[in-house]
Amino acid sequence: MPNDDVDVNDNDKDEALPICGHCNAEISRRMKSLECDTCHLHYHLKCGPFTVEHHLVITSRSADAGLRWVCSG
Repeated sequence: MPNDDVDVNDNDKDEALPICGHCNAEISRRMKSLECDTCHLHYHLKCGPFTVEHHLVITSRSADAGLRWVCSG
């Protein structure tokens, strides 16, 4: 029986997954997360100091929008 918790993509096997700045667990590429624009720590949606709505706005921003997300750490 396959393990749904494992997220393996043949193209990404050698790339390290980011670690959550709150819980220290790996963040799968399928998980919603944000990277702080200042310290570059990553946070799971469930751990981060942001809402689903914040995630949507921040991840849909354009590079020239000037919108940055900074964690509270």
